[in-house]
Amino acid sequence: MRNKITLKILTTILYVVSIHATSRTFANHNYEEKTQNKSMDKVLTSYTYDFDPKIVIQQNVNQKGLVIMEGKLMKPFTNDHIKLTIKYQDAQGIWMAGWCKTLYSYNQYNENVRAAFELTASALNSYNVKIELSSDTYLSNFKSVVWNKMISHYKLGDYTTTNCDLDENEYTILLTPKKDGTLNTDVNGKVIGVKDRVTTDHSWNKLNNGFSIDNKKNDVVFSLTNPATLLTDANGVKSIKMVNQEGGTGILGSTPEFIYNVGPGHPIPYLYSYADPVYMFAGKFSVNGFFIKFSQWPGEPNGPGYHNFKNPNKLQSRYFNLYNSISEKLSDFINDQEPVVFVSSMVTGFRVYKSNGTYINLTGYSNYGPLYFGYTNTRGTRRGPGSESFIVSSTSEMTLYGMGALRNNFAGLPWKYSSARSMQDIEKEISGFIRYTGVFGDTSVYDDTSECAAGCFAANPEAVSDYAVIDWSKAPNSYIFTGKDKNGNGVDGSYTPVKKSFQRNPLRD
Repeated sequence: MRNKITLKILTTILYVVSIHATSRTFANHNYEEKTQNKSMDKVLTSYTYDFDPKIVIQQNVNQKGLVIMEGKLMKPFTNDHIKLTIKYQDAQGIWMAGWCKTLYSYNQYNENVRAAFELTASALNSYNVKIELSSDTYLSNFKSVVWNKMISHYKLGDYTTTNCDLDENEYTILLTPKKDGTLNTDVNGKVIGVKDRVTTDHSWNKLNNGFSIDNKKNDVVFSLTNPATLLTDANGVKSIKMVNQEGGTGILGSTPEFIYNVGPGHPIPYLYSYADPVYMFAGKFSVNGFFIKFSQWPGEPNGPGYHNFKNPNKLQSRYFNLYNSISEKLSDFINDQEPVVFVSSMVTGFRVYKSNGTYINLTGYSNYGPLYFGYTNTRGTRRGPGSESFIVSSTSEMTLYGMGALRNNFAGLPWKYSSARSMQDIEKEISGFIRYTGVFGDTSVYDDTSECAAGCFAANPEAVSDYAVIDWSKAPNSYIFTGKDKNGNGVDGSYTPVKKSFQRNPLRD
């Protein structure tokens, strides 16, 4: 009797413990050398938490199917990154990762998360699916992650592959002509404005405990001075060709200088939360010069941020009272109307991304010594953009594919000016921005090859999910009638397969 009680207690302990440790090989990445990826012999412990351990999904045999899980996910700041993984059990009983997402420690989340992945074709007519959280260190607040998700499943033929979209929660401003519903047009079909995709709905993904941007204006528009032509290529990529009708000196298009509302709890934002946004500009530019303004401190005439490339042989960049003088000429790194992506921030410097997957780092000096493409004065003063914006002028023409400011902040003491986001995280977002805008056409050089890379899918408009929660314990006479034949096809009831709902529980014996 004593042995039986002891066995019950031991079994109970093993049954309820949901956090367990496993080992894995750690890959060391040197992000200053983009191609370097060396394996180390060091083995780290990975802690795993069973977030949702038992989901059963029915699927037609020998056919693929699409699983979609979507809903609001909430996570506080954590001491380490958390990987959210959805796994399914294949025909051999092996757990396979279908989808995953890294929840970064320096982000707090209160946003909609959508996971979509294909279940493979096999002889199975149902799959066991589970959701795990894992981290390289033990986290006592795994349970603080909440995902109020809805589950859907679509049979083969009821869904299609799509281009992966951008996540507005990662940006403070995002302008992409490709996104449906963001273009304002006149009666002739010409483009007169592009709506900012970021609103107060995306204010929760802040990178510190400072100001939230829940005062973001919801009606920010990049307005064109003159109606512009909308270009659409064979892959559905959209861009706007803006031509200057004022002799190359006027403004082609602009957002308001201030995209935030000043109010209680939101003073004029001299010290805004996102102290080092990563600015990205995708388009075709004139080799003869242009001017881009991207920020302004409210109430401070000496507080703009801009890239002054009006003189193609004397390039300058300004962040408040910091002036960068760039050594290269404009013709050294772009051809006239060549598609490129400009990226500038403290952590990245100024990069010029090319269609072949490479980028050029601009060189030079500033009035504080080295180049600083961020808000600093080397004296320990914490500064931010004030308000992001996008104003293009002083050029003959420009074709816009997209503009965005990726959220980022300084980590630790301000005078260290280290990035809160990892370079891996930032470069992944840059590649995603490049892929989505389609500025380089149909190319795979910026495809996501990371561990959590996955295709993107969408259910057809008329498709209906066939997912149903199956609770075997409530089946009559310990059986459940599925309404499907042995091949998983729907039947009119003439075939009624059965499955035992009661499974042996060691705690009952």
